[in-house]
Amino acid sequence: MRAICPIFVLALMATAAERPPLDIVLLLEDSQGVSGYVQRTDLQALRPGDRVAVMVFAKKTRLRLPLSGDFRKVQRAVLGPRSYSSIRAGFRTGAPGKAPMRLWDALIDACAAFGDKPDPARRRAIVVLFGDENASSKATFEGARRAVIAARAAVSAAAVAKREPIFGRERNVQTPPTTRGGAPVSTRLGPVPDATLEGMKNLAVDTRGSVMREDWDLSKLIEQVRNQR
Repeated sequence: MRAICPIFVLALMATAAERPPLDIVLLLEDSQGVSGYVQRTDLQALRPGDRVAVMVFAKKTRLRLPLSGDFRKVQRAVLGPRSYSSIRAGFRTGAPGKAPMRLWDALIDACAAFGDKPDPARRRAIVVLFGDENASSKATFEGARRAVIAARAAVSAAAVAKREPIFGRERNVQTPPTTRGGAPVSTRLGPVPDATLEGMKNLAVDTRGSVMREDWDLSKLIEQVRNQR
């Protein structure tokens, strides 16, 4: 195996050390359909000096944790409440009358979570996990785009296909997850939210972020934000 030049290693370390600390807003769709991805969220890519806020959204946006450098608090906020009632409620995803997912509103709310004016010594990013198509609301894509650019934040995202419950006697059952204290609930893999995904791709291009389809890899998204030039 070829030996690695010590000077090259030192150069890499110096480059990494020069990267500014991050202020990240984790913006997570609040539904059982994406909870499995949330529970696998890996914070190992975070470094001392980084700060993370955690927000969840559906029809409305809720702040679970303001910007914090305590990564244990961040991890707890990402997992959120895991009560039996919240799990049962999550299986209503896909049912008639479900709460709409309003991503453009959530992005505007996420910009407010940064608080003060941008600090040139820090780098801002909004990292989004979503599984539904954006629903109509007063906020528009252009409004969200203007808010993100004004906040000087990059937007990176992952769009996932959600597991939807199957009601009645439908076929093509793919997965029967179990609920706590209840019978298994048959589910199938729903479609990826392609229309909203295209909007997020455009927003990522405008803000020098990135978008992933299906695979939720927070470490990779964080490193891409950290290594922006």
